[in-house]
Amino acid sequence: MHPIVYLFAEIAITVFVIGFTPPNSLFRLVGLLAVAFCVFQCIPLCMPYMIRTPWAALVGGYSVTYAYHYLDVALLSRWSFEQGAPVSGLTKPSTDVKGSQAISAPSGRNPIIQQLLFGLKITFSWRFIDTPYQIKNVPPVIAKNRKDFLLRTFVTIAISYVVLDIISSSNDSAIASKFLGLDKVPFLTRLNQISAEELVIRAFTVLAAGIGLNCVQGGIYHVFALLAVSSGISEPSEWPPFYGSVRAAYSLRAFWNIFWHQTNARKFSSISHYTVHNVLMLPRGTTIARYLRVVAAFMSSGIMHLLDDLSSGVSVHDSGAMRFFVAQALGMIIEDSITRVYGSLPKRAKLSRLLERVVGFIWVALFLTWSVPAYMYPMMWRGNLGLNDSTIPFSFFGSNAERLQALACLAAAGLVSLSGIRLMGV
Repeated sequence: MHPIVYLFAEIAITVFVIGFTPPNSLFRLVGLLAVAFCVFQCIPLCMPYMIRTPWAALVGGYSVTYAYHYLDVALLSRWSFEQGAPVSGLTKPSTDVKGSQAISAPSGRNPIIQQLLFGLKITFSWRFIDTPYQIKNVPPVIAKNRKDFLLRTFVTIAISYVVLDIISSSNDSAIASKFLGLDKVPFLTRLNQISAEELVIRAFTVLAAGIGLNCVQGGIYHVFALLAVSSGISEPSEWPPFYGSVRAAYSLRAFWNIFWHQTNARKFSSISHYTVHNVLMLPRGTTIARYLRVVAAFMSSGIMHLLDDLSSGVSVHDSGAMRFFVAQALGMIIEDSITRVYGSLPKRAKLSRLLERVVGFIWVALFLTWSVPAYMYPMMWRGNLGLNDSTIPFSFFGSNAERLQALACLAAAGLVSLSGIRLMGV
């Protein structure tokens, strides 16, 4: 069976369980087993069916992400249709978001339709936008007017497509096989072997990987935003930017908590809080509990991305997912310790605000240049062999026929945007 079928099955299970079962129902545990079955059926099928590693990783990644989402909303936070809210006490309403304490379907509908709509809303709410449970650090909506939103979203999709095309077309399999193999992942233990050329290629590869991930993840998000808003299903206010401002990325903590997308923040928060306070029974407010939550959150992310690696043909042995994400937790703990010591210094011994930010950006850049290859290099195996492993289906740098197909993809997005503008009369 096609892996996408298993992905849709996970979504359907989540919708049914959240909409139609009480928070303490045993069906929710049964649902977890069903979701886990779908994930482990989906993962080995991703590469055979999807062919390219980015496509396989997307299907496998969403499959694993929905399993995490199910674990959170069905069993840890325990969302309830009757209450219109999570009832476990693990998830608290945000003090930054105004609104009622409940999420409910519009009144006057058939009860079954109301439950279905509630299940759909919670299933597709990863950041819980415009609800009392919206996660922290969601960027503000840039374009609130429907016309401006649709035009801006189309431009973002087009830019993402072109940038991904440029990155893919710039790949050189000879350079990749020489400098981007698994043997090049270690850095500190090879300092006397690393040439200036390798260092530059490593830095630019990490930068290109970051831009590429931004374009892939943000591009897909904006495609769904374009479809939802142009059809009238959603309002622009429900689709804030996927990423925060890069200007906030002057520390590892700010990089991960503010700049990077927060679609998995609620899942990892629920898992880490439950592990530290419900399983380990550690009291809240202690330093050790706070840092164990950080480690638990990043380990959860590591497991998620390890399974994602498996779906794209990377073996457990070669995957650097756990190594990378645990390194981020340790880096954040080290960063906090240094920041605490620096904060205790007298004012005259401190740098200016501008220099602090500059030092912070340099620190983040160096840390990511050191750590990202452990995660990224194993996933580049097809590209290193010279195979077509582009995320986009058609390239502007290919044949004339392929250029026309690439142009047709963007033209389709443009037509959706224009039809949405005309449909809503704006």
